[in-house]
Amino acid sequence: MASIKETLTEKHFTPAQLKGCIRYNGRVTFLKEGVGIDWTGSGFVIKAHCCGDVYVQLAPPAENQAGNYSYVVGVVDGEVLTPEQVLERRVRVDADGEYQLVSGLSEGVHEIELVKLNEPQIGLLDFRGLTLCGDLLEPPAAPSLRMEFIGDSITGGLNNLCRNGDPIPCIQEFEDGYHAYNSITARVLHADVHVVSLAGWGLVVGWGEPREDYAVPRAYDYTSFYRRAAEDARWDFDSWKPDIVVLNLGTNDSGSTDDDQSLLSDETFLEKAQAFLLHLRQVYPDAHIVWALGMMGFGGNERMRRLTEEAVARRHQEGDKKVSFLPLPENREGGNTHPTVEGHEKAAAVLCEGLLLTAR
Repeated sequence: MASIKETLTEKHFTPAQLKGCIRYNGRVTFLKEGVGIDWTGSGFVIKAHCCGDVYVQLAPPAENQAGNYSYVVGVVDGEVLTPEQVLERRVRVDADGEYQLVSGLSEGVHEIELVKLNEPQIGLLDFRGLTLCGDLLEPPAAPSLRMEFIGDSITGGLNNLCRNGDPIPCIQEFEDGYHAYNSITARVLHADVHVVSLAGWGLVVGWGEPREDYAVPRAYDYTSFYRRAAEDARWDFDSWKPDIVVLNLGTNDSGSTDDDQSLLSDETFLEKAQAFLLHLRQVYPDAHIVWALGMMGFGGNERMRRLTEEAVARRHQEGDKKVSFLPLPENREGGNTHPTVEGHEKAAAVLCEGLLLTAR
């Protein structure tokens, strides 16, 4: 009598054939051929009775800027990876091809997850198919708790894999969104997470020129702002509503204007902050909004802390009590003074504690 393992055969699935057998994580773009996976921490999870290796067909889309590439990592059965394991197992996607996501699975039922490690400016990604030896099962249900994180390079995990002063030839090499504070928080609280993070961007102004073009609210309403495909549409806020929104913006507003605060007045920041907080409340009527800030300092003699606390206070005055401010511990020991993985872990612990206190 043939063993179960001997009856398993290699099968290839297109994204269309995966419908009903895959759960996508984060904001993804459904294309005519494939699925766009662009934001940090986005990806998918499947459940399969399988063995051996699992391959994914991936490609940088036409919108990808020349020289940009992405990293993804495979996670099996909910294993929590160390930074060393991420470095060892991650897969660099710089051309259209078939990539080994995981290898050497023992015969049995496994949950297999693909996680994108970097942000969209430095790498967009098309998912075009999956190959495994076995059979797909119904995908695992998403966690009931939903969280959305809106931020900049900190939320993307930029340079968290190196130390300040280390050479940084390509930022993809040292950016690990899996070990950013938001992903760590999601694992601790067992949450379904969406991430919208753009390095160098602020709430009102950022590091580019013109400064106002580098404001996250400008990109926030799009499924994938950097993807100029016809299929890219405005994000459907009714399709997924978080219980908690964590807003970590202000660092770049401060950093790009501290030398000349006339570039961003207090009142302009507060006006734009109110507009964005009101927009979040309109699209997420029941969510608790936490403005978490401070991992790279507050800048301007704590100007940004004063402004964000004032922005929250103004929402309270308008009757919205489900908005709060939470300072996060500073850590500037990573590459280019960004937080290290240890810094992200400490911030996640503070955030988890703060959220639990809020829940009470």
